[in-house]
Amino acid sequence: MVIIYSPKFKRVFKKLPQKQKIKVIEKIELMKNIPFSDQLKIHKLKGMDNFSLWVEYDFRILFKIKKNEIRLITLGDHNSVY
Repeated sequence: MVIIYSPKFKRVFKKLPQKQKIKVIEKIELMKNIPFSDQLKIHKLKGMDNFSLWVEYDFRILFKIKKNEIRLITLGDHNSVY
């Protein structure tokens, strides 16, 4: 899978504390290798074409899937992501 980072994702990621950045990178690497691993807790959002994956409690990555491409839209808690 090809991972594409949106400008918003990059901005938000840049502001994260180092520990959270490491967790996000680990989840992205897992998604590249095993796209629908149970560890990611991926679910489709109601009424949208977007998906969400679990990084840690109350911290998610919002993304879209198109063919062989994963477009990372943004990340954050439930209030900032949805």
